[in-house]
Amino acid sequence: MEAYGSESVSDSPRPVRQDVLEVRAHEADINHELAPPGLFRFLQEAAWKHAEELGFGYSHLGRQALLWVLARITMEVTRFPRWGEAVRVETWPVGTHRLLALRDFRVYDEEERELTRATSGWLVLDATTRKPRKPETVMNSENTPLSPGIFDDPPRKISLPEELTRPSGGKRAEPDSAGGSAFAAECAKPAALPHEPSNEERLVRYSDLDTQRHVNNAKYLEWIWDTLPWDQHVKQRAVVLDANFLRETNYGDRVTVATHPNVGNPVGNHSNTRKEIPRRETYHIVSANETGACTARVLWAPRGATG
Repeated sequence: MEAYGSESVSDSPRPVRQDVLEVRAHEADINHELAPPGLFRFLQEAAWKHAEELGFGYSHLGRQALLWVLARITMEVTRFPRWGEAVRVETWPVGTHRLLALRDFRVYDEEERELTRATSGWLVLDATTRKPRKPETVMNSENTPLSPGIFDDPPRKISLPEELTRPSGGKRAEPDSAGGSAFAAECAKPAALPHEPSNEERLVRYSDLDTQRHVNNAKYLEWIWDTLPWDQHVKQRAVVLDANFLRETNYGDRVTVATHPNVGNPVGNHSNTRKEIPRRETYHIVSANETGACTARVLWAPRGATG
């Protein structure tokens, strides 16, 4: 691998972009690893750079009063990079699915072993109205090099367990026709579970905002990770993460982060594993002003388990 932040030089847009990044001290957690929020930032940075290179990045959309926002991501992790480790991040556009522009990622270590694979779905929004546009509006089909996707399906839409979405009256609430959430107000008041959920409240501060003046997707993950108990960080590791970003969260919004540990029974294998390892799921709901803003599902395995 080349030096930190390096990339190959090409006179024409590359179907697959490659960046070599190093895990710096301030990006490592208590386990001396790059935690999921930091990994999200690695992937996001690579995506932004490639979109710029292909002619539909931040600067290009800005001239049309449009912007990109991440709507969904599915990430499978074999191992998180260690502090001081250099990794190669690959990313490429896959195509479109309805209103989503699809982009995939792979992360490799210095021995060319795959550490992470991910697929993501992005929306093009009108910067003023915040209404979505078809991705083909900005992605020229003739000049956009597409490569095959890693997964058979687009990033997953999270289906929350019934006990988390059932209002106090007992009947399960369903999403409304506009794609929002009829049970959003209930998200701030989670149903009782066999394992007590944890809730944290906070106000959106200046340091939570990005260049779009809203909360960046990696911040949602930081908030979620902060609600996890100490033993979860020390004894468990995330192996699969799904996140859906439902609406913007802005400066001054009052946010509730609900974490539901050990929902359901231990689950078995996943596509990035070879051995049967006991795993558990957690579900996470971030609500802003009592409206659902982000949902996440994390699959965990014991630290030290391989496969």
